[in-house]
Amino acid sequence: MEPNDNGTLSSTEEQERDDIWKALYETHKIDEEVKFNEFNIGDKLKEHPFIKLNYENLYYKEQAKYVRMTEVFEKIQGLRYDYYRFNFSKELTNKEIEKYYLPKDPTILEAKKKLRKQQWNMDFYKMCVDAITNQGWRMKEFLDSLKIT
Repeated sequence: MEPNDNGTLSSTEEQERDDIWKALYETHKIDEEVKFNEFNIGDKLKEHPFIKLNYENLYYKEQAKYVRMTEVFEKIQGLRYDYYRFNFSKELTNKEIEKYYLPKDPTILEAKKKLRKQQWNMDFYKMCVDAITNQGWRMKEFLDSLKIT
């Protein structure tokens, strides 16, 4: 389940990502958070900094998990490289290990899958932070438009 050579996701990966985002959306309905109108803009302006802080906090937590998982992945990759280099039944060159064995190693594939899922979690919260930031600008523009009329 590697991403395609051109960097796009397979249909299975897209479905997995969408399922993760759907589950996250169930607890973080961001589109409802960013909606406002002339009747609730005062409340939205008061809540905005706290909501933004909350989503930034969630994003940074997911980002920290991703960084830790990346470190673990690199350690796993090193251990699997050592296995193929020193404990495997065939004598392999560095290029053979890197090109033919590591990309197909089940342990590495599983670690990559977990890392990819964590990336999707992080992406979801980044989208939320961006939406909250854009909401702030949209509320400013809305209030500015009221001053003109």
